[in-house]
Amino acid sequence: MPYPAGGPTDAISRLLAERMKDGLGQAVIVENRPGGGTLLAAEAAVRAAPDGYTWLYTSAQMIIAAELNPPAFDIYKDLAPIAQFSKVYPLMWVVHESVPAKNVAQLSAYAKAKPGGITMAYSGYSAPAYLFGQLLNRTGGLPVTLVGYKGQVESQNDMLAGRIDAMFLTLAPVADAVKAGKLRVLATMGDERSPQTPEIPTLAEAGLPDVAFPYWNGLHTVGGTPRAVIARLDQAVAAAIAAPRMAERMRALSFQPSYADAAGFGVQFKRDAERLRKLLDESGVLEQARRDAGIKGPGKAP
Repeated sequence: MPYPAGGPTDAISRLLAERMKDGLGQAVIVENRPGGGTLLAAEAAVRAAPDGYTWLYTSAQMIIAAELNPPAFDIYKDLAPIAQFSKVYPLMWVVHESVPAKNVAQLSAYAKAKPGGITMAYSGYSAPAYLFGQLLNRTGGLPVTLVGYKGQVESQNDMLAGRIDAMFLTLAPVADAVKAGKLRVLATMGDERSPQTPEIPTLAEAGLPDVAFPYWNGLHTVGGTPRAVIARLDQAVAAAIAAPRMAERMRALSFQPSYADAAGFGVQFKRDAERLRKLLDESGVLEQARRDAGIKGPGKAP
């Protein structure tokens, strides 16, 4: 698990592990290995034996992390897709109640008038919030000072305390704060409006460039794992997300059940890699991220 314990991604991984245990007839242990923009966990996975007993929770962030700081392994050859199990409801762009903005246009005016612009939380240089913040800074449309955190729990706490102006997150962890008026949702980072908040516009609708960040989650295993083993794991994923009340529990965490088998997930993984690579290269954000991370060119940080 490439993210810290306690957040929504950790919760969904443990929920999936619980259901896959039922289908496979043996324990499934979630081990948190945060760091490196998901690459520390990926490195641990590729070093494991190709026997199907080690799985890696994957998202599009791993693709960006590998582009930013290419690891010693190949995420396309040394990892093998098992299945996609969900999509995440689009991330919400949320501001603290102290920010005098009810829409993106008002936020832009406020940011331009504030020294240093607004402060926005991010977790890692491969995170959607970091990429979008850099896009805003490069276009000059909305100045942002990015503030790094190890994970969403810490940044969310600072957001609720008013120490951060804005951040991107799924709605479920802060739904009560939004209802109470302590936080305000301005837009969603997705191609479509969220079914949770159909009244909230997308970033594109609000007049800002949309990162078009892919919102799937899946499982990979070690490259070279026998196809029959992958097929069994693939079937266990499909059965897990079809289990009674599973969809309800996933939606409560802002995840939408969405299944794609190993072959289909593999095609989508490579297609989204090309999309993200093009966005990063054409925007210049990739080089900016490397400079911020202290990475000298497409290699390891010193």
